[in-house]
Amino acid sequence: MPYPELATLAKQRRALVTLVWFRERRGQRLVATLAPDGSIEFADGARFFEPSEAATYAAGTPVEVDGWRAWRLGDGGPTLAEATGRHDEVRG
Repeated sequence: MPYPELATLAKQRRALVTLVWFRERRGQRLVATLAPDGSIEFADGARFFEPSEAATYAAGTPVEVDGWRAWRLGDGGPTLAEATGRHDEVRG
């Protein structure tokens, strides 16, 4: 189910939003796109409405990742939690 705040965030930007997750300890820079409908899309066609599912998919791990805090708007931008005001969002 889509999160309305993600669609609103994407529409406010008026362009496709690049999401970046830099995993420092692993030296990985993971990239996805926040589409106007609030979905998070990958170059391979995978698409998620849940940021944590998208982050878990990108990391290739069976352990759930908090996508609200992992994904940033571009390199060094705010996290999805910061950009949407979901500071209280906690994931496993």
